[in-house]
Amino acid sequence: MIPWARSERGWNDARVGVLVVSQNADDQDTLCRFLAAWNFGPVTAVSADEGAALASQQGIGIAIIADPVAGMESLALVRALRQSKIGIETILIAAEDSAEYATEAFRAGAYDCLRRPVDYRQLGQDLNALRDAVWRKQEREIWKAEWENERGLNGMVGSSSAMQAVYSAIRRIAKEDSPALLSGLIGAGKELAAQALHSLSSRAGKPLVIYRCCGASAALAESELFGLPPAFELSPKDPEEGGEQLPGVLESARGGTLLLDEIGDLALGVQEKLARVLEDGRSEAAVRVLAATRQNLAAQVGRGFFREDLYRLLSQNVIHLPSLAERPEDVPLLCRHFLRQFNQEYGKTVQSFSSTAERTLLAYPWPGNVRELENVIGRACLLADGDRIEVQDLSIACSPEPSRWSESLPAWGEWKRGAPEANVVPRMRSRKSPRANVKE
Repeated sequence: MIPWARSERGWNDARVGVLVVSQNADDQDTLCRFLAAWNFGPVTAVSADEGAALASQQGIGIAIIADPVAGMESLALVRALRQSKIGIETILIAAEDSAEYATEAFRAGAYDCLRRPVDYRQLGQDLNALRDAVWRKQEREIWKAEWENERGLNGMVGSSSAMQAVYSAIRRIAKEDSPALLSGLIGAGKELAAQALHSLSSRAGKPLVIYRCCGASAALAESELFGLPPAFELSPKDPEEGGEQLPGVLESARGGTLLLDEIGDLALGVQEKLARVLEDGRSEAAVRVLAATRQNLAAQVGRGFFREDLYRLLSQNVIHLPSLAERPEDVPLLCRHFLRQFNQEYGKTVQSFSSTAERTLLAYPWPGNVRELENVIGRACLLADGDRIEVQDLSIACSPEPSRWSESLPAWGEWKRGAPEANVVPRMRSRKSPRANVKE
């Protein structure tokens, strides 16, 4: 792998890998020491064939070819590297000093053709110019890949293997119409996952209704879900007197999707009725039911706090939303994502994070997960005076000593960028329940 490093100038100064192709050991040694001094990551090859094989290695963006090389001729290697998938930039150190050879090198796609003895000042200028070009190219490719990855998933940001597994599960389960269970800690993104399931399903044109189960008494929850009058209210008015019973949340979600948020807080009696509705297939409104929970429902079943029949129905499809502790490599992606979001919201032009702020953000354990990170970046963007966020702008308290988490992480600049989040504007139902709202 490329020996990555991080410059003090900013998060995007990760080392660019440079492939050195030369059969001369002295040339290799001199060029490698020069590249290391200029903050590049050298990788060596003694032949053109070995160089072509190493060209696909992660991080290589530039190649220096010192004539003569074994195997294919130098100009053929220049063409092969330029025409590769990542389009590696090449600098040729010619064995012969001729205008005709230099012309052929430029036609083959070389960025520069230097003669011996090597002018290292010119080589340094070439490398600096190519480093900027490689960064811009890598950023474009990362943006393109991340946007394609995130498209249709309601702006769920993350390129970690844990999030890739979530995206795969969402795409698969969205095609079904059976209930699904979303598990994860508070702030992990369960509601975003539910929105993605809905938007990718055949019910996308219908409403997504979100009902908050926490804080509702058994009578109130039954009333709001099924449209029954709560125990503390009078019976519904006589239809002849012009009154009518309010519809329940199940009826409001007709044809669409109902998310029962924190279903573990639902009273056992209401769980029983909901299980009957799902099991009998006689839903009062043809609706797909999703459930979200921060609890271990299997353990709650064992303790008698959650009905086994309802758990069995909901756990046909389970998606676990990982905490930030389970996907720390996504922290820089999310930071940049929220920074862009709050720049637009607050009319600010904050561009980056100081190196101290980066280390603090990586070392902090984020017990509140993505929601806490969003709040911290929003406040920091508002407080920032200049064009970057300093550590004093962050409203988090972190030990000055690095945590075990941060010790295992690569530098900030090694992380990829995330994709922009889709705009989701919630609209409250006319029924004045603080626990139910609809997203059309």
